[in-house]
Amino acid sequence: MNDKIFVDDKPVLLVVIEKRVQLGAYQLAQKTMECYAKINGYKLIQVFIDESPEMQKLCPQKHIWFRRNCVTLKTLQQNPDIKYLFFFDADIGVVNPNHRLEEYINPKYDLSFYERTFDYDIMTGSVIIKYVL
Repeated sequence: MNDKIFVDDKPVLLVVIEKRVQLGAYQLAQKTMECYAKINGYKLIQVFIDESPEMQKLCPQKHIWFRRNCVTLKTLQQNPDIKYLFFFDADIGVVNPNHRLEEYINPKYDLSFYERTFDYDIMTGSVIIKYVL
């Protein structure tokens, strides 16, 4: 995680997974994400907390929801050249690769969530973060 991430104003995708052994449950979704990132020239960062002593130390929260937010923050702090970071839950896959992430960026907002259409719940499984120092 100490390596700087090269970014050329393209969004960066981040997926935080508690344990690598869990990857099997998310394999299809993650394969679509990897392919989509490669096609569009996006950097995809997958953080496996169980394999990152640094993140374990920096983010000691017990619950994964709080821990993944901490990992997201630390990733941004360690890479201030990231302009937009798209956080995705590990079970989110790409359904329509013809749309680019830039289509969903609204520069007026620092955080963008989405609303479910069937119950109007504000979801935190995908977040667009505009990194502002």
